[in-house]
Amino acid sequence: MRVLVADDDDFIRELVGIFLEGSGLAMVEAEDGLEAIAEFERQPFRIALIDVMMPKQDGIETIAQVRRRWPSTRIIAMSAGSRLIKRDDALAWASGLGADAVVQKPFDPIMLSDIIERQLALAPPPSQRLAC
Repeated sequence: MRVLVADDDDFIRELVGIFLEGSGLAMVEAEDGLEAIAEFERQPFRIALIDVMMPKQDGIETIAQVRRRWPSTRIIAMSAGSRLIKRDDALAWASGLGADAVVQKPFDPIMLSDIIERQLALAPPPSQRLAC
């Protein structure tokens, strides 16, 4: 199964990719929200990990688009915050726009594993996904 990971930090994508590969999941990478939406247009995903703070199109706008266009996708929002926005505020906004779960960065790999497993269990089978 493929999991979309949208994060502008190469290290985070690499770290999540190593974890996903060890769990038998394949990662599709996006460096920003525009790339994430382009990947969804190629093929919807059952689950997506989306960083809240990204260039070109931030995670907040990306989460809102994914929720509107691919409503069955399970979304995990990730954030470390920024100088201007506290991490908890960013994750609260993401939840308000439809993220199913949130992860604070830096994250504990075991905690991230549990969250991904829970979200995959809640995702509908691929045959029930509808792309808009």
